[in-house]
Amino acid sequence: MNESKEQLFDIYDVWYEPLLTQTWFVISLILFLIIFVSLVLYFIYIRYNSKIILINPFVVIQKKLVDIENLSIENEHDSKKAYFEMTEILKQYIVYRFHISVVGLTDQELLQWAHMNLVQEQVMILEQILGNTINIKFEHQLATTEQVKKSIELIQSFIHSTKEA
Repeated sequence: MNESKEQLFDIYDVWYEPLLTQTWFVISLILFLIIFVSLVLYFIYIRYNSKIILINPFVVIQKKLVDIENLSIENEHDSKKAYFEMTEILKQYIVYRFHISVVGLTDQELLQWAHMNLVQEQVMILEQILGNTINIKFEHQLATTEQVKKSIELIQSFIHSTKEA
């Protein structure tokens, strides 16, 4: 009877080995820690070492104007959409160029601001642009492709005249 207890003891004694002393566990733990630390360092590197790409607003404005110029105007909704986008682009340009918020202003308030802050040539160009847009945006007139191109040319001339100022 005593022999069976010793055999049982021998079995537990032989097979019981702490997890930290087993080589497969230690190697697995080291690999896991290396992967974890590598990922943490990689995300820190990405977060603090990423380069910010600055896009010139003039490039964005020109791209938007080209998109409007390529827009096919088939009905009143398309012409209103084109002219609303043109006035938004114009206001965004003024915000960027003169560092004043005019996005919430109406077209008439924008003209009043222009009379106080711009030279006469620039005000005349702005009046031509906004004069065309008011008729199309609010009086249910249908704009032709030629009118849109002329308005875009006026916006570009306004941008060119204020870039040099």
